[in-house]
Amino acid sequence: MENKIKIVLLALLLSSASLLSQTFGGGLGTYSNPYEIHTKAHWDELAYYVNNRFDVFSAKYFKLMGPIGSPIDPITQMVGTDNKDSCFAGHFDGDNHTITVDISSSNAYVGLFTQLGGYSFGIYNLIVTGQIQATNSRYAGGIVGNVYEDGILHDCHNYAEINVNSNHCMVGGIVGFTAANTYDCTSNGRIQVVGDYCYIGGIVGRLSGHNMVECHNYAEIKGNNSVVGGVIGWADINISFNAHIDVCSNYADIELDLYNSSIGGIVGISSGGANLFISDCFNIGTIMGYDNIGGIVGIGSASIEYCINNGDIIGDDCIGGILGNANSEVPFISGCINNGILIGNGSVGGMVGCY
Repeated sequence: MENKIKIVLLALLLSSASLLSQTFGGGLGTYSNPYEIHTKAHWDELAYYVNNRFDVFSAKYFKLMGPIGSPIDPITQMVGTDNKDSCFAGHFDGDNHTITVDISSSNAYVGLFTQLGGYSFGIYNLIVTGQIQATNSRYAGGIVGNVYEDGILHDCHNYAEINVNSNHCMVGGIVGFTAANTYDCTSNGRIQVVGDYCYIGGIVGRLSGHNMVECHNYAEIKGNNSVVGGVIGWADINISFNAHIDVCSNYADIELDLYNSSIGGIVGISSGGANLFISDCFNIGTIMGYDNIGGIVGIGSASIEYCINNGDIIGDDCIGGILGNANSEVPFISGCINNGILIGNGSVGGMVGCY
């Protein structure tokens, strides 16, 4: 009897291994021979394995072989859940193809991928369009809700409209929260957040301790009683090492409806101080809010070099062409130019609004 049980278990294991080796549209999950995603069914299969924790594909490779989803038959299934043990842990290459989504969720993590984590993972060359609706969610992004350390986002582009109804949230056109490096990404949809005390960014809601290079926002942003950056809502940089935000830009208008706001054309709030370097960035979007509004950084301190603001700023107090409010720190600003019209009732400065 015991031998029969062992034989049955072995058969099940071999069957599972055989099934996994034949999944998707082909491939072996290696760098040179990635798993192939051809259809919506293949995408749902990936979600099934990850969401049920059968396999998170740690350090495995996937490739999108063509566009999937459509306005009449969109992708509705997110890859991953709120559980860190069921988040995608591999590499996904979109090969510059488009995924059309219609995602509506009240999960804590919302995006095409809910979370990314592991020791070797990333998303590359991917375009997303459609719409994403998040309710009572903590992290929401057009591509991914939350990215843990040591990953990478490269050449990702969001055209989906993002609507979030939540308090204390982190929302980005690409990713809600990331502790990974982000390169060559754009956000082109529309971002609207109804709720208080959120961090909202055209690209990233909150960037923790890593670099962002050549990322550009074209998505109109609307919110209330929150912190908003045209590119990054909150640049939260660890004082033990340096981080760089280079050659990033905001082309879109930003509007907040209530008081207690902070808005920056590039960064809403910076907690990086001398360890955060913002260089060669520019804003041309019109910014409308109340307090702590800067053409480049809303509030906080950073090393800001060779940045340009061409957008008009309309607010009440602490309005600066480059930095709205230095928050009692000594900012380093060099080679920056403000060409925007500044309108405020309190402290207004061509470079810095308040110290």
